[in-house]
Amino acid sequence: MKSLSRLYRIISDYVIWLGLVLSVFYWLLDAFIQSYLFSGGNLSELIFRPDSQSIWMRILVSFILIISSAVMQLVINKLNKAEEAMKESMQFLQLVLDTIPVRVFWKTPDLYYLGCNRLFARDAGLESPEEIVGKNDYQLGWKEQAELYRADDRQVFKTRIPKLNFEEPQTTPDGQRIWLNTSKVPLTDPSGKTVGILGTYEEISNRKRWEEALRERELLLEATLEASDDGIVVVDDKGQIKAANNRLVEFWGIPRELVEEKDTDKIMKFILPQMENAETFLERLHQSRGTNFNITEMIRMKDGRVFEAHARPLLKDKKVIGRVWVFRDNTPRLQGEDTARSFSRHPAAQ
Repeated sequence: MKSLSRLYRIISDYVIWLGLVLSVFYWLLDAFIQSYLFSGGNLSELIFRPDSQSIWMRILVSFILIISSAVMQLVINKLNKAEEAMKESMQFLQLVLDTIPVRVFWKTPDLYYLGCNRLFARDAGLESPEEIVGKNDYQLGWKEQAELYRADDRQVFKTRIPKLNFEEPQTTPDGQRIWLNTSKVPLTDPSGKTVGILGTYEEISNRKRWEEALRERELLLEATLEASDDGIVVVDDKGQIKAANNRLVEFWGIPRELVEEKDTDKIMKFILPQMENAETFLERLHQSRGTNFNITEMIRMKDGRVFEAHARPLLKDKKVIGRVWVFRDNTPRLQGEDTARSFSRHPAAQ
């Protein structure tokens, strides 16, 4: 195939010379036929003598051959220029695809690869994008996920609805498991017919690990909060609730829907009427906002309970970004102290 292509290239570059050669060949062949087959005279005379009876026919045919080859050369030159322009355009497009920091691929309706960019070829364990043509997912490094990928392809091809920004795993050529953020869209021709699938993805393994680590920290924080016998609430620098444990909810009897909303104003409206010293508590809250002071406050409830409240600032780069409140029920301890004092006043009762 390469040798035929090379031969075509050589011929296309020398068409006009080929026309000249053919015209001379015709001239000699006609003279030979007239001289030997039809006994028209001496061969040299038939070739060179101007008044030969067929010389004008030879001139006409030679002229036609040369003009035809010249026209053909012009057409071929234009085709070659168009082909070169198309080749340059395809090379530029491939350069763009190889430069962007995402993987790009496209498939036929029967889910065989038609092309990809260099990053995708590398993920597939191939040396160049050309090697992907004609292969399917079962023949590549991620054959474990082949049916998963093809199921998505079939869905997009059938419904003609893009499937965007979904996460999926991939097995690398060296056997590692990574995570991808993938998008797939149908490829349609000018008539609206779906002729293939175009897909892109980027690796998000680091982000996935970071999200998992963050989730583990959140679970650890939640478990720590719930393990405490004290009521704990975390607020930001604007006083909005960011986290609270169930012990706090039990202390104040706060409805679950208010806790889930984390609406500080609604929660304060619910708990303030339960306090005897609500005004004093609110004043302390306003005074402490934006400061890095520790706060200790005794809160007396109308039902006789007494809470000891401690607030510690949350600092980031020496800036207050919030506060952690810890509420401890001191009612049993204070009742015990009252009982002890009562016994000390009335020793006879012992």
